[in-house]
Amino acid sequence: GNFVAYKNRIISASPMGVVSFPMSGEEIERVETEIAKHGENAGRLLQRAKLRLSLGDTEKGLLDLRNALKISANAAAKEKVRPLLFRALLLSSMAGEKYTSAQLAEAGTLAKSEEEQRFYLLKLGQHERRIGNMSAAIDAFRSYAKKGGEEFMLVDDNHGLRVLSGPWL
Repeated sequence: GNFVAYKNRIISASPMGVVSFPMSGEEIERVETEIAKHGENAGRLLQRAKLRLSLGDTEKGLLDLRNALKISANAAAKEKVRPLLFRALLLSSMAGEKYTSAQLAEAGTLAKSEEEQRFYLLKLGQHERRIGNMSAAIDAFRSYAKKGGEEFMLVDDNHGLRVLSGPWL
């Protein structure tokens, strides 16, 4: 499709139709106005977190996600926030941002599915290797391999390096 910027909106025209999207800055202002008027709730915090993360404001985005998780009214609402917080904690490292061992530990507590646990262990191993803690890195990679069976496992996602998991076990 074609994109046009008009009155703080991005308009996309394609054979399927015309769609209009608000500019991120305008949208975050709208959400912040709603929060000022009606107070924080998990839905508004989640909206603002997504916008902040998309604009590169990781610290504030993570704070909004943490607060949304705390004030979520029920398990279903928490489950909307939890995977986003998990990914945001780990993916901030992939964008070249420095994160702490505490953030990794927090992500580890949020990993529920087998896929999330494997992704966490991979990032933990890469982090430990990056900071020079090789024995902890090997332990994390071994745990990662145990969860993956006899398949190829990704060791370095910057270069796509994959090795058989068997030798790690």
